[in-house]
Amino acid sequence: MASCPDADDVLLYNETGEVTESCIANVVIFRNGRRVTPPIRCGLLNGAYRAELLENGEISEETVSLSELKKNLSDQFRPQMAGGLSARGRPDLMCKQL
Repeated sequence: MASCPDADDVLLYNETGEVTESCIANVVIFRNGRRVTPPIRCGLLNGAYRAELLENGEISEETVSLSELKKNLSDQFRPQMAGGLSARGRPDLMCKQL
């Protein structure tokens, strides 16, 4: 975040370009009318709220790639963060080019 001093948070990803989480929250995106969160195998922490949503069947685990976010969601990037708060932004305007 030091390279993006105006950012409130940063979206993290692994070496294969799969979205993992943000610095302060797990990520959930909307895909085909469903809520999807990256699986633990991508390298993220299993947050308590995320685990609860998975257990209750409110979200499912599927890989989310950076290319998907950039290609399909550039105007509607909406990660659902812990506590039910949502963020809005454009991946193409992030500090570091995806």
